[in-house]
Amino acid sequence: KPVYDFEDLVFTLKRLLNEFHLKNTVDAQQRVILDLYQFSNALNCLGNLDEILQRTVSFTREILECERISILLMENGVLTIKASEGISEDVIEQVRIPLGADISGSVLQNREAIIVKDIDELSWLKNKINKQFKSFISAPVICAELRSVDVPLGVINVTNKKDNKPFTEQDLKILTFIANTASIAINNQDNIQRLEQSYFDTISALIMALE
Repeated sequence: KPVYDFEDLVFTLKRLLNEFHLKNTVDAQQRVILDLYQFSNALNCLGNLDEILQRTVSFTREILECERISILLMENGVLTIKASEGISEDVIEQVRIPLGADISGSVLQNREAIIVKDIDELSWLKNKINKQFKSFISAPVICAELRSVDVPLGVINVTNKKDNKPFTEQDLKILTFIANTASIAINNQDNIQRLEQSYFDTISALIMALE
């Protein structure tokens, strides 16, 4: 409609800006949904665990615009880093986190994804932090569990969002979706390996029986 005075102009500009913001928000959400859908399809087509983990790390870095990501899997009763971005080799080799310890072990035990803006927020964690891994558990951080039904698989941690932006609840929802998708792919790969090993064992037993 025609603009008749300055107040009307301001009102019109505000309305247009609001509409533009809403459209951008909707467009951004649609892009995120499409990216997550494509990630899910791509992940379940990969042929081995390392590829699954590395693809998960790279996708997480891109969609959440962060600089440090780590995927820890349960191995012999402790969490160890199996894939990462922005974490030193020394830390990767040294990190061993029991179930229930530190942020990662607690998230896996409690089965609840969390946002931590400051380590001091978690009073229950103060005496459990391993000072040796201080750089590994820097905040702010978002963390989600990897799990297959009732079997704990591991966790995915994300820190250092670009431009020092804070993590949001939307970021946590996205990370949770990524973690759920990765859990399915990891479990499927484990099942394939078990079937292959079972087939190999059966063939080996038959060969030995025929000798």
